Amino acid sequence: GSYKYSNEAAPETLNKRQVLYKYWARWGCWYKYQPLDHIREYFGEKIGIYFAWLGFYTAWLLPASIVGVLVFLYGVITFDGNIPA
Repeated sequence: GSYKYSNEAAPETLNKRQVLYKYWARWGCWYKYQPLDHIREYFGEKIGIYFAWLGFYTAWLLPASIVGVLVFLYGVITFDGNIPA
């Protein structure tokens, strides 16, 4: 079916593709958890496991990236006071 839906449609009347589009595949939903059961039902086991791994990997990379940005900013701020640099 089509991914397009009307805004006044009840959530239980949406097909699998419309549910994924409304609650997952939109730019405004980037901070929400992935509906892995719906992804698995629509795309299959292998793709569902891929998206589960991708979400897990991204979540664990976030703290490392924050530390990296902080170290970079510290280096930029103290660059003038460091004689060897």
